[in-house]
Amino acid sequence: TDHRSPPSASGTRHPYPRARKGKRRASGGEQGGYPLWLWNGGGVRLLSTGQTPFSTEGKIMRFFTAFALAMLFCVGCLFSVGHAADVTIGKRAVPVPQEISPEGRALVQEYVPRLAAVCPGFEKYGESFEDMRFGDYSSEGIDLVFRVSDKNNIPAEYFASGHRCSFYITWDEATLSIAKRPCQAVCLDRNRKGGATYVELPLP
Repeated sequence: TDHRSPPSASGTRHPYPRARKGKRRASGGEQGGYPLWLWNGGGVRLLSTGQTPFSTEGKIMRFFTAFALAMLFCVGCLFSVGHAADVTIGKRAVPVPQEISPEGRALVQEYVPRLAAVCPGFEKYGESFEDMRFGDYSSEGIDLVFRVSDKNNIPAEYFASGHRCSFYITWDEATLSIAKRPCQAVCLDRNRKGGATYVELPLP
């Protein structure tokens, strides 16, 4: 049976079959209308957009969309596994490593925020601290490490630019121990000359 369109006035036939009217499901109680798909001899073509969902281009687009969604999901999983939560020190938030036990995380959340009370420089110069993270952890305490940026607003007489600082907090004695005089000066916001190599500050 020849389903092609009847000859036009010029005597030629249309190469594609005629789209037949029919019912389709639609939201809001729509009835009737034209079918959404048309067979054009080379594949199913969507009348409203002219795209071919089963074409090579359609398959590539679906693949990359699925790949991008999978990557976003995996990144979220890695972040949730790698870090349990953040602890805030002044205006800075530092991620707490997942490998720390629940008891250790509770101690971190309790003691670490107190640094801002004994280190006025932490609040004042905190934006100049790079790569701030928690280092060594044990049942006795935890180490907070960071690097002082080369470009900063810290007084030049502290000689702190480029130094890597280590702030060690002990749980039992609730103290903060700081090595390096430039790091001590950044914490206390005053220069230290002479005295003990380590400074120990009681946490409130």
